[in-house]
Amino acid sequence: MKNTVAMIGIMMAAGITSLHAQSNIIRNLNIALSANVQTSEGTSQLMRVGNKEILTAIGTDQGAISTKAKLLVSRPIEGEGFAILARTKGADDIDVTGFFSQTQIGTSVVSTKGNSETSIQEFTFHSTTLDFDVQGFTTSKTINIKNGGTSSTENASVGGTGNVSGNPGVFKGTVALATPKVE
Repeated sequence: MKNTVAMIGIMMAAGITSLHAQSNIIRNLNIALSANVQTSEGTSQLMRVGNKEILTAIGTDQGAISTKAKLLVSRPIEGEGFAILARTKGADDIDVTGFFSQTQIGTSVVSTKGNSETSIQEFTFHSTTLDFDVQGFTTSKTINIKNGGTSSTENASVGGTGNVSGNPGVFKGTVALATPKVE
């Protein structure tokens, strides 16, 4: 009997450890840009470039992406790296990390008051029909997550250049990572 109880305890501990190791911190990614796009010589058009347009561009290259999907950033609780996922209710997540990159430019400034950090971040997206390279002032705030360590929210006011359907454009807007949760 003691051996059975001990074995169940060991199995439960192993299961909890395994579950914890597999947990990820998930944050909604919201990209809201406008682009002044050169449509012909001497003519430009203001276009919206948000999550829906980005998902459409990914779908053109990769297929099977709903424009109603959510863009999420997933990071392991323990460990490094991240993945950008397209999540549609009732369907498997699709990894779309290869279309995106983020890089810090220079050194960040950290404030222990308010657990915040400011930096210049560069965000890029590349597909065959849409690409942009924007950067700007980014504020990150560290948040403790119940049963999941720490993460952050990020809000960036950005500007830069790119292309929409092969036409050059100048972009401005925001890139935001919302309040994290553990899954």
